[in-house]
Amino acid sequence: AYFPGCSLHGTSKEYDLSTQAVFNVLGFPLHEPDGWGCCGTTPAHSTDHFLSTLLPMKNVALMKGEGYDHITTPCPSCFLRMKVALKDTEEREDLRQKVAQELPNLSYNGTKIEHLLYTVTDQIGYQKVASKVVRPFKGLKVAFYYGCIITRPPKITEVKDYEYPTQMDRLMKVLGITPLDWSYKTRCCGVSLGITQLPIALELSRKILNNAKKVGADAIVVARPLCHVNLDARQRQIEEEFKESFNLPIIYFTQLMGLALGLK
Repeated sequence: AYFPGCSLHGTSKEYDLSTQAVFNVLGFPLHEPDGWGCCGTTPAHSTDHFLSTLLPMKNVALMKGEGYDHITTPCPSCFLRMKVALKDTEEREDLRQKVAQELPNLSYNGTKIEHLLYTVTDQIGYQKVASKVVRPFKGLKVAFYYGCIITRPPKITEVKDYEYPTQMDRLMKVLGITPLDWSYKTRCCGVSLGITQLPIALELSRKILNNAKKVGADAIVVARPLCHVNLDARQRQIEEEFKESFNLPIIYFTQLMGLALGLK
């Protein structure tokens, strides 16, 4: 099952379109359930723990009801909120009872939730992707930016190399891209502080752009909608604020996959 999350139906439409197109080429069509809702993201878990549990569990119930116990999502916030909701519901009896009152028929045993990147690398596999490459890149040097919550906290994400992940690097290498070693692949870009504390978000994002430029990146590749907004949509603003020039394209990893697989 495919849980796109709210951003992929709005500001990150290109992430959604490229994801579905790539998975079709790879022979793994995605099922997006009708009637899914927002996972609650930061506002919910910052203010109401039960609501931040119930909203993701409603989506799990919806997908389980349609016969799916393997869920992939491109948005790290959705991924983390669903993982946390499942863990908390399993471990806390009081919370489990409250959720059961709202969702009496919910069965979530055996449910697996993955971020889209790991669905590609761990379920589909590098060899399968390599077999579909028809237009490999040549000479493109890229800084791969994972952001701070695809891999962390590791007790929730179950990612072992959470400080210096390499799955996206290895995946893009299959496409002929040269991955760069750099210092900011899991540093925070400021995420939603771009709305509440803009100067902080601009400074954090500037550091990422600056480091990518210093190591010779032609582009930064991302896997999260809000990281894309801060590094791409705010890049001109950052350049004006700090009197620097970056001119760095910010691209979703699925877009580069699509190009290498022969899509327009």
